[in-house]
Amino acid sequence: MKLKAKITTLLLLLSVVPLVLTAIIVCHNGQAFLEQSFGSHFQYIARQNLEKVETYIDRIGRDVQEWANLDFMDDVATDDGKRHIVSFLKQLQKEHSFFDGFDVLNAAGEVVASSSPEMYGQKFPEEEFFRKAMTGTAYISDAQWDPHASRGTMVFSSAIRVQHNHEDSMAGVLRARWNLNGLSDILKDSSQKNSSGQAHLLLIRKDGLVIAGTELITRSLLAVNLTEMKLEAARAVQGGKDGYLIEEEPVGGTRYLAGYSTARGYRDLRELGWGMLVVQDVREVFLPVDHFRSIVGVIVLFLVLGVVLMALKVSRGITTPILNIACTAAGVAGGNFDQRINYTSRDELGSLVESFNQMTQDLNRYHSQLMNEKNKLEHLLDIDCTMQSILDINHLVDFVIKHTTALLGARKCSLMLLDHGSGELLIRGAVGLQEEIVKTSRVKLGEPVAGWVARDGNPILVRDIEETGPLARKNGPSYQSRSFMSVPIRVHNKIVGVMNVADKKPEQDDLFTPTDLKVLCTIVRQAAVALENADYYRKLEHLSITDPLTGIFNHRYFIHALDQEIDRAQRYPQPLCLLMLDIDDFKPYNDTYGHPGGDSLLSGISGVLKKNLRKVDIVCRYAGDEFAVILPQTAIPGAQTIADKIRKDIEGSHFERQVTVSIGIAGFNRPMDRRDLIMKADQALYQSKRGGRNKVSCFY
Repeated sequence: MKLKAKITTLLLLLSVVPLVLTAIIVCHNGQAFLEQSFGSHFQYIARQNLEKVETYIDRIGRDVQEWANLDFMDDVATDDGKRHIVSFLKQLQKEHSFFDGFDVLNAAGEVVASSSPEMYGQKFPEEEFFRKAMTGTAYISDAQWDPHASRGTMVFSSAIRVQHNHEDSMAGVLRARWNLNGLSDILKDSSQKNSSGQAHLLLIRKDGLVIAGTELITRSLLAVNLTEMKLEAARAVQGGKDGYLIEEEPVGGTRYLAGYSTARGYRDLRELGWGMLVVQDVREVFLPVDHFRSIVGVIVLFLVLGVVLMALKVSRGITTPILNIACTAAGVAGGNFDQRINYTSRDELGSLVESFNQMTQDLNRYHSQLMNEKNKLEHLLDIDCTMQSILDINHLVDFVIKHTTALLGARKCSLMLLDHGSGELLIRGAVGLQEEIVKTSRVKLGEPVAGWVARDGNPILVRDIEETGPLARKNGPSYQSRSFMSVPIRVHNKIVGVMNVADKKPEQDDLFTPTDLKVLCTIVRQAAVALENADYYRKLEHLSITDPLTGIFNHRYFIHALDQEIDRAQRYPQPLCLLMLDIDDFKPYNDTYGHPGGDSLLSGISGVLKKNLRKVDIVCRYAGDEFAVILPQTAIPGAQTIADKIRKDIEGSHFERQVTVSIGIAGFNRPMDRRDLIMKADQALYQSKRGGRNKVSCFY
């Protein structure tokens, strides 16, 4: 460093350092005073609000004990008494919105009355709330986090006492399930009434889990364990301490002023070890100091700018050319290869600039080529990842063609698959070809060009089709270039199709290269695996919904289809009917002619059903010798006609002996669901059975 530069730097430091030190001292003293003042205030607010929470929870516990001691509660063993208790529990549920439910358990720990029907019959003999309550001790649980409801919950329980021979005994337990939204509301009201400004209240368990609080900060911290986040305020609460401190968030680095207090009042809450935190962003607390710091900073900035401008004015003529070279070099290092330096002098700096500009021009050309290859590779990897997740073969073919043409810059592309029945290649998807050609083209193995590739199993790259060779011919008028590629699609060493690409766009060169052929072969290998996966998925999906004996839909598909048709009938004013069909005397038939005869009968019945139904109708094997038929857009009269036609056709069919069926019909009406519709069709079927069989009955 030159002497002039050293002197300039020293003068700058001497003029700025005293002012900066003075500002730091003033700001630090102001910050320490505010920290002590606000910290004590936050500790007081934490203590005050924790006492409110303790009082509130103690009142809830006393209310539960009073409800458990009501006279009619000892009738828990009688039916009339249960009805009275259930009515009372439901009334409590309506009047106290922060309770999730009320349950009454008998002495065995079984729920016999509840405001929630799903609780009936559940048993909790080993649960802590039941065991403690049965000893005559009122129970208050610690707060638990419910991830499904995104809120905290608590359990209050008290014994239901019965006097027998002038002695008290425990007839059961009243349990109240309470959510902690009420605590959040208390804290919000308290925060609005006190003068804590932007401070937030957090109620935490002894282990540091946040269970209630105020405003936006709580939404992000609910169910978060502050102790596991290594926050000192949470650890202090865990140790039963009161106080305040400056807390730094481990992840974001945000600093907070936190006042904290622990439960010291009622015994139940004291045992739980809950604590209250009052936190506020330090930037908000020390806003006055920040304002002062800003004023001092502006003054210092203007002083520094004045000195710097004077120094720059002197050194500008020397440093400007060097700075231009340095800035341009930094831009090139950052990837901007289009930059050039304008310098007309013929001195040493001029020679340096000329060499530098030539270097950036070469770098720009090489970088463009490299990025082009990189984009192709990334595109190829993206194709592979996406392709393996596509299970619909039509969607898969369209995807492969679209991305192949984009990656290779081609105008025409077709994907042909081998039809094993005819032994011909058929176009399953294409781009750039006439629709008539796509529909009618059929290429036999051995025919040019796709047939040769499928027969021999070798890829072909033709750079110019009009050149001499086995493929030489006049280029077609619909093709704009004379180069094309054709690659076989191979699955487990078997040729299943061919991929053809033609008409490369003349952006750089309209001829395909060996590199293009390698890219196409890579895409085809990926496509072969994806095509195999899609075929397996189609076969598995068919097997999962088809009955293997009769070839019709199975019970699993019946449930899915009936739900869909009921949903459609609810959305649109269209009729819907369900037929339940059962073979009369199937067991004697099966015993007489054996299981093969029974299987043959079931297959024959399914054939009669398919013959007499429309394409939109859905016939399924329901269970054993029972069939179900879904009739969309069909009312009861139409369903009766169809059912009677089926019954007569089966009666007249030639089996080992005459076979008849009984049929039940049910029509859909709102607000029926699937179970209601099946139950009504079953009832109609049983009516046909009881009426002598070989009948059709309807449920109106």
